[in-house]
Amino acid sequence: MQVIHDPIHGTIKICEKAKAVINHPGFQRLRRVKALGFLDRVFPGAKHSRFEHSIGAYHIAKLLINSIKKVHEEVRMKNQGCLENSEFILLNEQELEDILSPLQDYVAIAALLHDVGHGPFSHASESVMPEIDKLVEENKEGSSNFVIEALRNKKKHNLKKKKKTKADHEDYSLLIMDKILRDLKWTKNEIQLVSALKYEHVEVPESFSKTTVSLLRLLVDGELDSDRMDYLLRDSHFCGVPYGKYDLNRLRDGLCIVKHQSKGFYQFGIMRKSLSAFEDFLFSRYQMHVQVYSHRTDANCNKIFDVLCSREEKPYELPPNVDKYLLVDDESFIHQDNVPKELIEVIRERKLWYLGFESFGNDKSLEQVIENKFKKSIDDGFYAIYTSEKAIKKPSLLDFPIICKSFVRKKLVSDNMKSISDLIAHYNGSFSVRRIFYHPKFKDVVDKIYEEVSRAAIVDMIQETKQDLENLSENDEAISPKAVDKN
Repeated sequence: MQVIHDPIHGTIKICEKAKAVINHPGFQRLRRVKALGFLDRVFPGAKHSRFEHSIGAYHIAKLLINSIKKVHEEVRMKNQGCLENSEFILLNEQELEDILSPLQDYVAIAALLHDVGHGPFSHASESVMPEIDKLVEENKEGSSNFVIEALRNKKKHNLKKKKKTKADHEDYSLLIMDKILRDLKWTKNEIQLVSALKYEHVEVPESFSKTTVSLLRLLVDGELDSDRMDYLLRDSHFCGVPYGKYDLNRLRDGLCIVKHQSKGFYQFGIMRKSLSAFEDFLFSRYQMHVQVYSHRTDANCNKIFDVLCSREEKPYELPPNVDKYLLVDDESFIHQDNVPKELIEVIRERKLWYLGFESFGNDKSLEQVIENKFKKSIDDGFYAIYTSEKAIKKPSLLDFPIICKSFVRKKLVSDNMKSISDLIAHYNGSFSVRRIFYHPKFKDVVDKIYEEVSRAAIVDMIQETKQDLENLSENDEAISPKAVDKN
């Protein structure tokens, strides 16, 4: 067993299977893909990569599995269980064993590989990824059949939901995950299982339960997953900010699995002692999105990346072929054909565009006026509109049962998240921001736009003032002594 010393989690033990995955060139590539894209232009220390984040997610996935076992063991030792009239009950020893034992090692590997498909500068390059159809066409000969079928199913799903059919890093992750594990001589069933634990469109192998795979997938990709638990702590550490910190040990030490009494489905629950840690975790995500992940400088770079690579005369697209895609990372990207020279200057020298407008959803009418003027006055390809609307809290969060002790019956009972946590019940973890960036050569044009907008605003204000005075005059006349005498 290999040991890795990590600045966030300390000593991380790596099993032999994970070691082989980490040593594969497809995984080693993640050393050259920054976790936070262009955010090191704002926070100089944010130079950590997807490589160490993925190992951190692997470590936390293993901790979560062990913590769940420990919580259930402690409950059994105290001879406690949920009351029969509770909505949920804790799993017994055999049920827990049946769920965790066949899948626990594969959950950790799925967490290790969850980000293996990220492109150069992480999320920035999502905008230059090809259509899903191209991935299918380019990789159908060298990939497992279940992978190609999953990509086709995702496209159908997106069409039904009226979503985009462009590929994203998760689609590439599926292809690369398949390639790495096939290179390491894993069986088809094992590869399909690991893929299903990350990618919901992959059919679960017949020898495994769809219900339990769907449940444990939440540890890889869910509200309380190993991915989020690692990146909040890691990103806040390297950015030098306090926003993403929460008590990981307290949070994981309260995680358990419960079963619905009447409907029979499984769900994660949280022991009452860990509720405050869960609240901190939720608020940390919100703070990091507001203060770090949506920072205007990073948004500026991302939109320049998008616009410059989309210019009609010389568009850029990442290779759909997985072998060619694996050759592209932060370092090699600037040497790719069709990468605009101006974008290379942005990457190397931080030559940013100007911020022309910023709104946090408080003035939609002004936002629309200014946006229309930008579109009329500035050439396409020289301005960019950035929109971020995040809902950090999902309705499913309120469905987490809280397991607490009834001092009347001396037993554990399950209660509803909304009734136990007033903070989460009323927490509105959402925000929106809209920005317009423009090329510096259009500064004079933008100055004129704001002169026009200011003049129009002054005229509107004068008109409103006149109307208010007229209304006031009419009211005064209506209640004056003369008016009363006339009546």
